[in-house]
Amino acid sequence: MKSLIIAISFLLIFSSASAQYNDENRASLGFTFSSFGDLDFMQSQDVVGAPSYEIGQFYTFGVVLLIPMNDWLNFEGSVEFKRFKVVINPASGINLPAHTDKVSMVDIPLLLRVNFLKYAFVNGGLIVSNSSGFSAINSSGIGGKLGVGLTYQFQRVGVFANPYVSVNPIISFSSDSHDRMLEAGIRLGLTLKL
Repeated sequence: MKSLIIAISFLLIFSSASAQYNDENRASLGFTFSSFGDLDFMQSQDVVGAPSYEIGQFYTFGVVLLIPMNDWLNFEGSVEFKRFKVVINPASGINLPAHTDKVSMVDIPLLLRVNFLKYAFVNGGLIVSNSSGFSAINSSGIGGKLGVGLTYQFQRVGVFANPYVSVNPIISFSSDSHDRMLEAGIRLGLTLKL
């Protein structure tokens, strides 16, 4: 929760700093959605007798703030809520049925977006995450995200599609968690110039 408050404060400071730009370079606020792709749980080591995990369909909703730093570089900060189901399969030889659990995450991506050509961009940076739900999948920590995308700006309204790959956590907030989540998907967004 503390990281969420810090990130929102950070976004508000940057949005007030963007007021000095002309109309062409105003900040944009928008919404994102992602559910197209794959989310995998990577265990750092195989443990004999441990269950296996299958991650089912996921979805992510977010609020994004784009702040122009110059003609070709934007700061991209967002707060995203992710939810997915995990199927826990007991180890072979253990006579228990598989069961499903739900995991919720709050991600705070802090990215730089490099614009090139007229409609293309590359974005990447850090993700601060906090997860709740099934305790075996603890992805709270600092991860990374890298993507490419296409964007089109109508007068005040913009749309974008952003295929991406993220790994979380690279640096874990928990000393007993050494597992990672690898996510590959397509993020769709709708923005409005402020």
